[in-house]
Amino acid sequence: MTEQQWLKLERRIDALLDSHAALRESNRKLRIERQDLYERNAELRQRLENVIERIKRLELESDA
Repeated sequence: MTEQQWLKLERRIDALLDSHAALRESNRKLRIERQDLYERNAELRQRLENVIERIKRLELESDA
């Protein structure tokens, strides 16, 4: 390979490494966001269960 071809290959490798690093960072951020969404979902599910329980209690009280 000529020196120019080596330089071109080196630039391509550097670009691929940069892209890989950017993708890893994006993946890391997405994993954090996903975990936050899981936690928010759990909170909302608990609130919904509490509301359902309250409705059931109110229905029982109104039937009594």
